[in-house]
Amino acid sequence: MTHPEKRQLLRELRRTLAQLNDIPFLSSEEPCAPDCDGSCPICEAELRWLETELNRRAAEGKTIRLCGADPVPVAEVVTPPAPAAEERRRDMSLEDLGLSLRTRVSLDGHGITGVRQLRQMSVSDLKKVRNMTQEGLDEIEYQLGLLGLTLEQE
Repeated sequence: MTHPEKRQLLRELRRTLAQLNDIPFLSSEEPCAPDCDGSCPICEAELRWLETELNRRAAEGKTIRLCGADPVPVAEVVTPPAPAAEERRRDMSLEDLGLSLRTRVSLDGHGITGVRQLRQMSVSDLKKVRNMTQEGLDEIEYQLGLLGLTLEQE
């Protein structure tokens, strides 16, 4: 499979997933690089946006459709971690959390190196972090959400 074929297949999968879940698909008008294999910044931004929208649906208690299958109740899609692991999750490093290098560098420059420190910050605090982008904020909320954790309320 060539890079353009792979890129097109991934874009069609995102488009189908969005349609199945009544999410308007937003695709960049900007063309990818000719050698893009579906992992360029434009394609990654589409993926992060779709993940955010699916997480929003899950938070609203709506079912999520996966590629033409019957709707899957959110409780079956998202399995919260065991309570015994709560302390370990809070002591995770930002790298273990799965944040991108760009987001980790921004947080590290502000002295934030772990989940425990990150959770003590509000969204408005994070917006003040040097070089923090909206994508970085979305990424942080998404990764914490996967662990069943949230940021401090403002």
